[in-house]
Amino acid sequence: MSCVVVATIKIVQEEYGWFYVACRKCFKKVMGKSEYLQNVENVSDDILRLPATSLVCIRCHTECTSITTKFKVQVRVQDESGSVSFVMFDRDVQKLLGLAASDIRERQVKANDTGFPHEIFRLVDKKSAFKIDVSEFNLKNDYRVYNVQKTTEDPVIIAELVGGDGNGDENTDDVTQEVADIKDVNLSDSSQVSAERTSRDVVSVTADSSVVEVEKDSGSSPNGKRMAQDANVVNVGELSTNVRRTRKKLTKVNN
Repeated sequence: MSCVVVATIKIVQEEYGWFYVACRKCFKKVMGKSEYLQNVENVSDDILRLPATSLVCIRCHTECTSITTKFKVQVRVQDESGSVSFVMFDRDVQKLLGLAASDIRERQVKANDTGFPHEIFRLVDKKSAFKIDVSEFNLKNDYRVYNVQKTTEDPVIIAELVGGDGNGDENTDDVTQEVADIKDVNLSDSSQVSAERTSRDVVSVTADSSVVEVEKDSGSSPNGKRMAQDANVVNVGELSTNVRRTRKKLTKVNN
C-alpha cells in the first residue's frame, strides 16, 4: 500500500551513503560484474566474456561504459507522534536541494573530497508531505525503512493533510478524494524505483570515480539489523493520527 505522512526531516543518516551509480542511458543502477552474476539468472555470453572489473546495467543487461550519479539519501523524519526512516531518490532530493547529484560529485572529485557532502544537510528541517510505499518486503522482514514515492513542500497541500493546524483534529476527515487528486498532481513525479524493484543497496564511488563498491543491505544485513533493532523506530502505520484518519482516502492517490 501507499500512504501519506506529513513530517519534518530531522537527521540525514550519513552511514547509508548519498548516491548510487546509474547507467546514463536508462538511469537504472549499475552493478559490478560479480554482483550482476549473483543476482541475474539468465546471463548472456557477452556478459560472461566481460573483464571482472566491468560494470553492467541491470535494465539494459549490457556493459555500461557511461555512468552518472543519482541521489539515494536515507533520512530520519519526525512528526508529533514519533519518528521513522525514509529513503529518498534522485528526483525528490534534487527538487528539495535545487542541485543535481552529478554536480556535487564533480565538485568532490575536483577537490579530492571523500566526505559526506555538506549540501545534503540542507534537507534538515524541511517539512514535507511524503507519499511512501509500504512494500511486501517491509512487512515480511519487519524492515522499517520506507521508500519515498513522491514529496512536496507545498504549504496548501500540507495544510489540507494536517487539517490546517497540525493537531490532527476532526477537520482532517474533511480531506476529500477531490483534494487527494489535487495532491497527486502537485506531488513530484515518482522516484525512479519502487521498493520491490530496488534492492537495499549502499553504493559508493572512490574519489576518482573509477571504482564502484556495492554492499547488499537487506533485512538480514548489518544495516537491516541496525534498523530492526532501533528502539526508536515507529511503524509508519503508527506515525500520526492525521495519517490514520485519512489513510483510506489518501491511499487512492497512488492511482
